[in-house]
Amino acid sequence: MKIDAKIIQCACDALKEAKIVSNEGTDEGTFPEEFKGYTSAFGVAVVQMGLYPALLIYEDKNANTSAERYKLADALRFLLIKLYGYKYNCEKLSQLYADNESQRKEMQAHVDTALVALKLALRIYQPNKKNNA
Repeated sequence: MKIDAKIIQCACDALKEAKIVSNEGTDEGTFPEEFKGYTSAFGVAVVQMGLYPALLIYEDKNANTSAERYKLADALRFLLIKLYGYKYNCEKLSQLYADNESQRKEMQAHVDTALVALKLALRIYQPNKKNNA
C-alpha cells in the first residue's frame, strides 16, 4: 500500500466533504478530537469483526456517540469514489459491500488504504475538543 500526496489530498477533501473537518468560522481547519480514536477503532473493528459489521456499526446515525462517527464511513465512501472510481447506486458503503460479492477482497484493500490516508490527513488539522462537527 503506497500513500502518496494525491491520496492524502483526496483524503483531506473527503474529511471536508464528510464535514469532519470544519470549513467555516473560527473552527476552520479543526475536527472533533474523537475522530482520532474513531479512525483507529475502525481498523480494529475490521480486524475483529470484518468489514461489513464494522461498516454497519459506523454507519449508524442513531449511535450514542459524542461525535457523529457515521461521517467516517461517509469520508471512506467519498475516497473510494474519488480514488478507485466506485459507482454508488446506494446510500451506504455497507450496502455496496453486500451487493458486490465478487469485489469484496479488492474493496477491503481499498478501504484499508483509504483509512490509512484519512488517519494521515487528520494529522494536518488541529483537534478541537469542543467542536461537534
